[in-house]
Amino acid sequence: RDWMKLLGSYGSQTVDVNVALAAVGLLWRTSDFLAKHPLQPEHSRVSGSNELWLSLFDELKKLSIDPRPDVRNGAVRTFTGAMATHGSIIEVECFEVCLRNALLPLLLSVVMGDEEQRVGEGAMNENPSTPPSPTENRRSQVTLHYSRDTPEKQWNETKVIALSGAGRVFKLFAGKLFVSENFYIVWSSYLDVSILAASSGEKELAAAGVASLLNALQTCGEQITETKEMAKFTGPAWNQLWRSLDQCVSESAFVDGEVHRRAISEEKALCMLTEGIASVTKAFKDAFLSNHSQIVIGILRRIVLFGRNKAWKQSQKWSGATEVQVSALKALESLVFKDDDNTWSTLVDCILDLIHSSSDGEHESSLMREALDRRAVASVEALFREKRLPLSVQ
Repeated sequence: RDWMKLLGSYGSQTVDVNVALAAVGLLWRTSDFLAKHPLQPEHSRVSGSNELWLSLFDELKKLSIDPRPDVRNGAVRTFTGAMATHGSIIEVECFEVCLRNALLPLLLSVVMGDEEQRVGEGAMNENPSTPPSPTENRRSQVTLHYSRDTPEKQWNETKVIALSGAGRVFKLFAGKLFVSENFYIVWSSYLDVSILAASSGEKELAAAGVASLLNALQTCGEQITETKEMAKFTGPAWNQLWRSLDQCVSESAFVDGEVHRRAISEEKALCMLTEGIASVTKAFKDAFLSNHSQIVIGILRRIVLFGRNKAWKQSQKWSGATEVQVSALKALESLVFKDDDNTWSTLVDCILDLIHSSSDGEHESSLMREALDRRAVASVEALFREKRLPLSVQ
C-alpha cells in the first residue's frame, strides 16, 4: 500500500508531467504484479490481496481527475484496463466494492465534473506565467483549429474514455455482477451517469452516453436469454433500463419547445439510439415482454415527432424530413416481435397515426409534413412487403 501511495504522490506532483505519466505506467505494472503474485493465506489474511486492489484503484481514481489531460486520461485508461484485464481473478465481493467505491465515483467525478477546477484551468490557459514568443504564437495559431484546445473539449475526451472503459468492464463481467448482493445500487448509478452523458448537448459526449446505454442493453439481453436462472437476476435490471430510456425521450422531457436536461436530444445520439434499439429488438426478441415492446414503439414514435430541429441534417431521399426522423421510422419498420397480435397492431397503428396526425403548422412546415407522410407510407408498405405481420394484423 505504501508503494501505491508513493506512486500516487509522484503522479499528482506538478513539477514534471513526464514523472506523473511514468507513475501512472508503474501503477499499471503493479496491477500486473498483483495478478501474477496474489498474497497467499499462509503469509497474510485472505483479504490481503483485496485490500491491495482497493488501494491501487483508489490511487488511480484520484489521478483520474488530475487537471492535466494526459495524466488523467492515462489514469482512466489504466483503471478500466486493469479492471477489464484482471477482473476475473478479483473476488466477487472485492470487485463489487471496487465498482461501488472507485469506478462509479470516478465516473461521477469525470462526467459531472468540477466546474470551479475547470474555470481555474481556463484561467491558467489564458494567462500563462511565461508569455509565449511570437514564433510560438504563430505555431499555436496554426495548430489551434485542429487540436482539443480548450479545457471543455479536453474534459469531454476524458468523459468519453471513462464511459467506454466502464462499459467494457460491465460487459465483460456481467455474469459476475448480476448475481452480486448490491448490484442494483451499482447498476442504477451506472445508468444515471450514462443518461447524464447522453443528454449532453456535446456531440461526442452524447454519442458516448448513448453507446453506454446500448452496451447496457446488449449486456442485459445476453444475460437474460442465457438461462432461466440468469433471467431471474437480470430481469429487474432489464426493466429498469427500458424505463430509464422511456423517460429520456418522453413528452414531459420537452417543455415549451425546450429540451429538458435529462432528455437525449443531440442529432447523432438520437440516430445511434434508434439504430441500436432496432438491433436489440432483433437480437433479443425472446426477452421482450409486451410492455417492453410498447416502450420501444413509444420511444421511436416520439423521436419522429420531436426530431424537427431545422438545424439538423436533412434527409437526401426524403427531402423535408430530418435524418433523425427518417432513422426512427426506419427503426419502426424493422422491429421484430414475437407472435403478439396486440403489439404488432400497436406498431401499425403508430405508423398510420404518424401519416395523418394533425400538424400545428407553427413548428412544422408543409414540406416536412409531406415528407413524413410519404416516409410513413413507405414504412407500412415495407411491413407488408416483408411479410412479417401476422395475418390477422394484416
